[in-house]
Amino acid sequence: MSAAPLATRPRTRGDLRPEIEGLRAVAVLAVLAYHLFPDALPGGFVGVDIFFVISGFLITSHLLRDAERTGRVSFVSFYSRRIMRLIPAATLVLVATAAATVLFVPRILWPQFGLDIIGAGTYSVNWLLAARSVDYLAEDAAGSPVQHYWSLGVEEQFYVIWPLLLAATFLLARTFRGSARRTALVVVAFVGAASLAYALYLTSIGDVSAYFVTTTRLWELAAGAAAAICIARVRTAPRAFRRVIVWVSALALIGSLLLVDGSSWPNAVTLVPILATTALLLWCDADAPGVVERVLMLRPAVWIGGISYAVYLWHWPMIVIAGYVLPSSWPVLVAIGAASIVAAWATSRWIETPLRFSQWFRVRPWRSFAFGATALLVSVACGAALMLAAPSNVLSPPQGATPAGAGALPAAVDLDAMTATDWLDGVEWAVPGPLDAVDDVPVIYDDGCQQDTVDAEVVTCEYGDASADRVMALVGDSKAAQWQPALDTIARDAGYRLVTYLKSSCAFADAQIERDGTEYTSCADWNANVRAALADERPDVVVTSQVRRDAFGGGDDATTRMADGIARTLGELVAAGSQVIVLGDTPQVGMNVYECVAEHPESLATCAYEREPAIEASALPAQREAVETLDGQVVDAGASASPPASPVTLVDLNGVICPAADACPPIVGNVLIYRSGSHITATYVESLTPRLQAILGAVLPASTPR
Repeated sequence: MSAAPLATRPRTRGDLRPEIEGLRAVAVLAVLAYHLFPDALPGGFVGVDIFFVISGFLITSHLLRDAERTGRVSFVSFYSRRIMRLIPAATLVLVATAAATVLFVPRILWPQFGLDIIGAGTYSVNWLLAARSVDYLAEDAAGSPVQHYWSLGVEEQFYVIWPLLLAATFLLARTFRGSARRTALVVVAFVGAASLAYALYLTSIGDVSAYFVTTTRLWELAAGAAAAICIARVRTAPRAFRRVIVWVSALALIGSLLLVDGSSWPNAVTLVPILATTALLLWCDADAPGVVERVLMLRPAVWIGGISYAVYLWHWPMIVIAGYVLPSSWPVLVAIGAASIVAAWATSRWIETPLRFSQWFRVRPWRSFAFGATALLVSVACGAALMLAAPSNVLSPPQGATPAGAGALPAAVDLDAMTATDWLDGVEWAVPGPLDAVDDVPVIYDDGCQQDTVDAEVVTCEYGDASADRVMALVGDSKAAQWQPALDTIARDAGYRLVTYLKSSCAFADAQIERDGTEYTSCADWNANVRAALADERPDVVVTSQVRRDAFGGGDDATTRMADGIARTLGELVAAGSQVIVLGDTPQVGMNVYECVAEHPESLATCAYEREPAIEASALPAQREAVETLDGQVVDAGASASPPASPVTLVDLNGVICPAADACPPIVGNVLIYRSGSHITATYVESLTPRLQAILGAVLPASTPR
């Protein structure tokens, strides 16, 4: 049964479709719930995708309406409206976040947060986060209080491009006497299809930057734009058809919020909430509302939708900053959610609305641009101030000071001889200082020798004695890479060419590896490629280490499955005639030690951590089980005796990384041990070179022929 055609723009309240305000409320409350209680609403992050579609729809509707009324796109009017709609509240939140950072956040994090505020203020933070997401050395970066501005960066970049593209489209249509809407739809379809294809490609190869970059999100905004272009025609569909589509779309959207997960997003599943939102924009009917529309048009929903932008801005900084001063509990989280809504209402009431509709700005559009430029400078100034105010001389060494590092350890380490506090007594300086710890890394990172998490291609670099015939292969993840400074010296002195085979977060094992909650498929492919490369190279010695203790999939046998995978891989090497040396994983400290040291330079014992739990959480149990399966030998690096040769040798380094039974000191011999997570600073690794040289010298093949 057919009903009368709907108007292109259904009945509104003011200049808004109330059901769209309700849809905005769904989006922002979903994001808020996801960030507060992620397990309760695993797909809540889809709210951002809903916002993208709505933005594409509304912006394109405005541009089309203006162009059809005046015959052109008014760039000045468009951009001035966008400035006054978005920048006042965004700038206020950035300034407040900078102030809260000074009051509550450890000073060592000020440079990172300051840089992020600059990126947020210039609407480029999505690209900054994309670069950080694929930068292994940045994986331990603290959660940014302005990370959520990435979606605003995507939208602002869309707002810059879209009017120009539509204006060019309208000009093209006039030139060839075609339909402006039809031509625009073709362009939108092309842009959307290209963006979707690129998004699917990046996620298929595991490129996590796909979540943030504008090029993989344009198709979501384009879906809304296509709806704006087509709405006049499709709303003439029969009412029964529209009712079915609205219900199916609403259920699909609810299902997305409840069921999807955030791995490899956006992906093909993202089409479900995008198409559902698009359909709701097209066929929700405020003139003759059904159940779905009535729910979306409830006064609380419309009210939340009206302040949704400000809620989105405020909630995430409150969550992050509160984490530094308040315990994480459900009452605290509920209070944060309520506080973000109150702050959003106040912002909308006294900042957004007065400035947005101010006649002073409307009569002179250039004033809006001046305001926007000033706000940008304020945001950049706040971020720069944080970076400049960060501490610069925490535990700085005196001029000419040379740290002993592991050289301060006795030949045979007695764990009961000294406590962690004893090791830290009188420590007034350290190398590297805690502010420089994250940069104290092996040269391999500058040389580009560690494969990223996306590709499976084998990348090799050579160190040691470049002219040597004998080969020492260093294989594994960053826990293997951290030993390169010592192995470079050892290989050179022993007459070996050191060849590296490294990949981020990828254990050298015939086992399923996990990354971000899913199977790390590029790691498995890389492992296969490395085994083939080693079969051709036939190295005399293979040195390996890893950070993963358990195989993907969990379960009580996860460690055993990892151990079996390690044993299979190492067994192949032994069968091929290689000497295998497994460097035991270093303790999993469960924090960034350098941050603690920077905050507590006068009470360093605060930064010590329990020994046994940290060792148990490391990959050492799996490595030990694998070596024992192969009848290999375990050597304690803290002991003085050199071991006899063995086809497979595990070097347990815990005695020289944590030389105390009660707790592990963060500094030994005036050298800071940790740089990020459980990774060892290059300086401390170098100080361990003589000890490792004595151990490895007993097991390195001495014969020259290969």
